[in-house]
Order: sequence, then structure tokens, then C-alpha cells
Amino acid sequence: MIIASCKKDTYYELRIGITNMTNKDFQVTLFPKPQYIHGDLYKSSTDGGGYSLMEFSLLSNDSKVIYSTTELDYAPNKLLNEVFDSLIINTNIDSALIIRFKPYLVDNYKTNMYNNSTSWTYKMIDTHEKTNFTSNHVVIYDYKFDIKNDSIIK
Repeated sequence: MIIASCKKDTYYELRIGITNMTNKDFQVTLFPKPQYIHGDLYKSSTDGGGYSLMEFSLLSNDSKVIYSTTELDYAPNKLLNEVFDSLIINTNIDSALIIRFKPYLVDNYKTNMYNNSTSWTYKMIDTHEKTNFTSNHVVIYDYKFDIKNDSIIK
């Protein structure tokens, strides 16, 4: 008689991202801290070899994860501060209005994503990631900073 047992592990991940809640597409430019930069890319995850572009377009009503980690002891604004020096959003609204976020400064937006963890939208995602022979239980703590028309200072 053969008895096989497969222990199913639960994997945990914390993600931060940006949601474009405006009616226009916009361009995002990220400025990661030097230790995260690899050529024209930056290390966008603590597990695996996740590298992403530092500049990307974000369509209206779409969102993008900008960093993910298996270290769960972060508030979203603190993780943002750990990985990024600043970021710029070119809104393409009113002659390409530029929103700048830095740890102690924000231009053209009512809330600074670096300073206020309550400004982030939180959702827990409980899912399964399929592999060739099994699936793994995954719990994602997903934080998004919503860019909204009524918070843009024109």
C-alpha cells in the first residue's frame, strides 16, 4: 500500500499599484531607488526575477501593480517610500498637467500617496495559482492608489 500526502502551502503577497480613475489615459514614470534599477528596468518584486519598465501608459479605468513583495509588514505608503524616490504622472488633461509625488512633496494633487496610508484602496484576493500538477493557495493584500479627477489640482 502506498500513501501519498501533498501539503498545500499558502503563499502571501503584498502589492502596491496605481489606478487611473480619470476619463483620460495617462503616462506614469517611476523613479526607483538605485538598488532597484537594472538598466532601463527596475526590480518590481522581491520573489523571482520580476523586472518592469520605469515608464508606462495607464488607460482610463485601468490599474497596474508597481511593486509586489512577500514581506507583509508594510503599510502601502511605507513600501512605496522603500522602493521609489518619486513618481510622475502626466495626465494628458489640460495641456499635459504633471502630478509629482515625492516623500515630502506633492504637486497638482490633493493627497500625497507617500504620506497617507488611508488614501489607498485595499482588497484582499484569495485565489489559487495553478501549476502543471497542482494549485497553490495564494492570498494577496492588494493596495491601489486611485488617481481621480476631483483630486487633481488644475
